[in-house]
Amino acid sequence: MDRRKKYTRMVLKEALINQLKDKSISKITIKALCEEADINRSTFYAHFRDVYDLLDQIETEVMNDMEQTLIAYYHVNINEADEMVIKLLDYIVANQDICLTLLNEKVNAGFHDKIMSMADDFVVRGFLERNQTDGELAEYLSKYVISGSIRLIETWLKSNSIKSSAEMADIIMRISQNGLSSFKK
Repeated sequence: MDRRKKYTRMVLKEALINQLKDKSISKITIKALCEEADINRSTFYAHFRDVYDLLDQIETEVMNDMEQTLIAYYHVNINEADEMVIKLLDYIVANQDICLTLLNEKVNAGFHDKIMSMADDFVVRGFLERNQTDGELAEYLSKYVISGSIRLIETWLKSNSIKSSAEMADIIMRISQNGLSSFKK
């Protein structure tokens, strides 16, 4: 893809993310996106079918990036899950604006489901299998850990906390592995 096409796609993505902060996807028009991105409608249609297609492509890009991050660390040494979580949190922080917008269930609950599924495949299932937890209990534990971790990450990002990715990974891993009792004084 040449530079002009990359630039056009980037400004349209930024315009959509910016408008999703104030409006639902159903209220965003192509005209408004084009005005904000300073491009014409025909240029928009050369890249995307509609605003939903643009949102889907943003989600796909973020999911692919996250998956590549997980793959890079998952196969190195699964026993070093902390490092994998740190790298994933680093990615989320570097893309905070997009990630927070996409995680907002008012924007699109489908992205939340995609994150849940990916986390289940990479992180939780492996842990549960290594600890010989299976069946219905594994499903409950998986949903509990992933949902809690997503909410924890959202809270961390929204609060502008000074905690590093490593500190947050430690909190997530401690809760995931030992529950709240790992924080007793």
